[in-house]
Amino acid sequence: MKCYELKVELFILQDPLLSYSPENRKILRTVSFSTIDEEEKEGYEHGLQNVEPLFPYSWYNENQSYWEMKYSHNEEYKQLVDASDQFVRFMKSAHFDPLQTQASKNKDIKQKRKDDPDYEYFQYTNPKIHLTYQERHQLELQDPLIYGQYSINTTFGCKHGLRGAYIYCDVCDQFFGCEICHNEEADHQIQFKNVSKVKCCNCEQVQDISDHCAFCSTQFSNCFCDKCKTIQILDKETEPYYHCDIHDECHLFSMKAFSTICQKCNKCVPITQQDEHECDEITCLICQGTISTNFDYVTLPCNSRHKMHEVCYQNYLHSQTKGNCPLCRRCILETSAKRFMQTEIVNSLKKQNGILFPFNEIRLVKFRCRDCLKVQMDCDLLICRNCWFDNVDKLEEKVVLKKQLIEFLEGKEGDFEQSKEMVEMREEMTVKYQEIFENIIKNLKDDSAALRYIAQHREELRGIHMDVGEEELEEEEMLEMLEEFEEEEFDELF
Repeated sequence: MKCYELKVELFILQDPLLSYSPENRKILRTVSFSTIDEEEKEGYEHGLQNVEPLFPYSWYNENQSYWEMKYSHNEEYKQLVDASDQFVRFMKSAHFDPLQTQASKNKDIKQKRKDDPDYEYFQYTNPKIHLTYQERHQLELQDPLIYGQYSINTTFGCKHGLRGAYIYCDVCDQFFGCEICHNEEADHQIQFKNVSKVKCCNCEQVQDISDHCAFCSTQFSNCFCDKCKTIQILDKETEPYYHCDIHDECHLFSMKAFSTICQKCNKCVPITQQDEHECDEITCLICQGTISTNFDYVTLPCNSRHKMHEVCYQNYLHSQTKGNCPLCRRCILETSAKRFMQTEIVNSLKKQNGILFPFNEIRLVKFRCRDCLKVQMDCDLLICRNCWFDNVDKLEEKVVLKKQLIEFLEGKEGDFEQSKEMVEMREEMTVKYQEIFENIIKNLKDDSAALRYIAQHREELRGIHMDVGEEELEEEEMLEMLEEFEEEEFDELF
């Protein structure tokens, strides 16, 4: 049985201001990344010329393995990438910005991408969402990264790993690539500890399990353990392993120095699995039933421990519009659905072509986004200007006069505190208003003029509506007077 080994060549750019072309690379080392099946191989073959950012060059240490360099900076690495493992430094914004969706037509965008010297090698070259070539390489000059380019090698093993022998199951009376291959096909389980016979992948001689072939000396495993009888060939650069004497079992793809003991279940937990480790019984957030591997279930993007049965998940999404997690209330919509809603929100704001506040008193609200946790301020339009989504919680609310709001947006001292946080929120609020609405402060002043017009004609209009109750009169007269004012005096403004 043949398998495919995915290797990656690590390099840095010799000249940070030039492209990722092969002649501008300084090779550091080549490591084995993983094993892939036929379908994955076809996917990788289409992009073997592409390079991928891996981690900052400042982390590089010739005396450490790739795994040690990356995971000794595990918390720092999480800050470099987003939820889909995309490097944030190449993005125009860490979050999708619908204001960018009104860019050039697709043909123009494709042409701009092809004009980028990195287009042939790099995935971060879309002018709609990524930095320009010059901006990208200025960052490289300041903080160089280590990049990788993939290659594929054919060798012995199965899709689950490299190895020089097939294992034998005496119940099935068959040979399998590994214990996972066996458990996927058979109706019973097997572990390496229960394997006694193997067949060499090279000379196909059946023999007792060991780390090498007794007939042709082919290496079966480089991490063979007499107790666990693990047969696999691992590159310690990217796939470290150790035997835990406390639990008497081997741990692959982990190092003892980068593992911890879970205080609840007393198991060894690698640093790479700390966020996903589940020692307690996980229940569905909707039906509260136990999540079992025998049923289809969904892990929500907000938290790896927030799970739902597939059926519960679909029913829940159909029952409410915003698509929030019922526990933490963060957005759980798929990227395409969320971006559609974000664009719709911005388009609806743009149609207003200005903010028209018909009343002299305005609510100024301080709120926190549930998704990015950023605290912001706005007037009734409670939309996070970082995520462009309306998934927010109100923190404070203050009723102000229109004159006070105008002074606040113009940066004048007034009834508002002049703290650093308040100034930053005001500046961001004003900048984003200008991106969506034209002449925001001018229109607000014109709204004030409309209110003065209404005040001057209040008695006259009261005579027209004598039969209307006092409370109804205020609302109805306000709407009609605004329409009259808009038609006669300021039609060109709105």
